[in-house]
Amino acid sequence: MGNLITSLEAYEEAQSVLPYQHTNDPVEFRKLLNRAVKRLVTKAPVPLLIKRIDITVATDAVSDAAIILDTSLYESLLSLKKVCKVYDIIPASSLFLDEKIGTDCFIDDGYDNTVGNFRYYTVPIDSSVEVGDEFSCLVQRTYVPVSADTDTLPFDSVGAVKQAMVAVFYEDQGDAITAANYWQLAIAEATLESREYRGTAYPMFTFNDPAFDSVTKSIY
Repeated sequence: MGNLITSLEAYEEAQSVLPYQHTNDPVEFRKLLNRAVKRLVTKAPVPLLIKRIDITVATDAVSDAAIILDTSLYESLLSLKKVCKVYDIIPASSLFLDEKIGTDCFIDDGYDNTVGNFRYYTVPIDSSVEVGDEFSCLVQRTYVPVSADTDTLPFDSVGAVKQAMVAVFYEDQGDAITAANYWQLAIAEATLESREYRGTAYPMFTFNDPAFDSVTKSIY
């Protein structure tokens, strides 16, 4: 994997594909760039945003016991384990749809801004997990918008970012078909970059949501 691309490199690359009015003002350009990259992060695998950290089960005014993520730093919790035991993560809705699910899983209770901008993963209902227990967690970091020429993007493929910017441009013009074609190109290049970064073998984390029998989300 090469060096991460900078905001300036993205600006220079986009000159050949975006209309002049979208590239002559660096401030307006970065607005479009950040919109595109934020969307691309949700559509394609971005291994450079995945990080392993230790988190301690905590309590606050919202939850009696949970893994609490600061959403200014982390987008979501992908996986977690204590010693050698790996725990499943399920959406809160699953508790009401399948009585056999959730007793030994962490429950994604979503966001709450009562005491701060946090996302809560409540401890399993039937387990020995307590406040103060430390877990090794795999998290996805939040995308931080670029604001200067030297700020870096979580990709080393300028092509993926460029195609994403063109896709957003066509969306703004109301041309959904052309936008979809450019999104396909952007995602394909970002996916290839991810596989090259991971090597010949790379991990796949799969989450099944019982609320939707046919839905499986995979993160590469």
